[in-house]
Amino acid sequence: MADEQAVATRSLKPLGVGYLVWHCISKLAILVILMFTTLAYAGIYSVQGQLPQTVSLMGFDVSAWLFIGGSWAILALVTLAGISFAVSALTFQREHVRLTRAIILGRIMFALCVIDLLTSVVQGDSVSIITGSVSLVLTGSLALEVRRASRGIDQGAPQKSFVAEAIDEEPVRLESLSDAARSRFRATSGYATIMLVWGALRVLYGIATLISLPLASGARYVMYGLASSLVIMCVGVYLIVAGRYGKTALSGSGKLDTFMGLCRIGVIVAGAALVLFVFLLLGGLAPAAGETFCAVVDLALCGAGLFSASKLKEA
Repeated sequence: MADEQAVATRSLKPLGVGYLVWHCISKLAILVILMFTTLAYAGIYSVQGQLPQTVSLMGFDVSAWLFIGGSWAILALVTLAGISFAVSALTFQREHVRLTRAIILGRIMFALCVIDLLTSVVQGDSVSIITGSVSLVLTGSLALEVRRASRGIDQGAPQKSFVAEAIDEEPVRLESLSDAARSRFRATSGYATIMLVWGALRVLYGIATLISLPLASGARYVMYGLASSLVIMCVGVYLIVAGRYGKTALSGSGKLDTFMGLCRIGVIVAGAALVLFVFLLLGGLAPAAGETFCAVVDLALCGAGLFSASKLKEA
């Protein structure tokens, strides 16, 4: 444990500096683009053609000036929060009172990176997807490194996230199990992780479906699309919750029975959805291929998680 903390302490500084440099450079690039855009709309910087007075944002048209003003405010807040996170992460070992700030800001910045990446994917902006992915990885890595390097510092730090708890506790619990139980433990942990990822993809798919709804197609079609999108997102959130309970159960702060219960419900719901799709198909209404595929994956994933967890409990 001491060796692991020493390694985390040595890697904290280069990772923190790297994050700070990347954060400042990426935000500087956005600042330059936003500055020229503002000057163009203000008539100070000349451009060819007519500038649009509305901007499409997540399927909605908003005023260009409202979008520019909001972009400046968001850029300023995110830039300051990221710099504060990096500084707190680099200095909390000397000034322990900054540990809580580093942990909280790390969680905030990670959530903002997730939102930014999801927005970029929905908007189809390849450059933003790449930069958002890099920011997400760096932010998550630095936040976890802060947790590793802060072991032994008692300054009333916030409770560990389930991700940090799983990274710390799962290897310890794994070592105490028999060889047969270890394979079940790893399998259950893997299914819980896949639930988290698949659930996030489900939410993203639901958002993309909602945004792509053609409003001119009629009220009945729009209502069906709206209901379908909300169901997809709700299922995604449910899978994220189930995966989280699976990870907390394996790390020792939750109950495996809770994870198994959520998997049972998932199997029932996904199975019922597939039965419904069969009746629709027999009635001449072909369900969307995407919905059928998602239901099959949900059923297989929840069933596999339930089977693996039950075998782990018996081991």
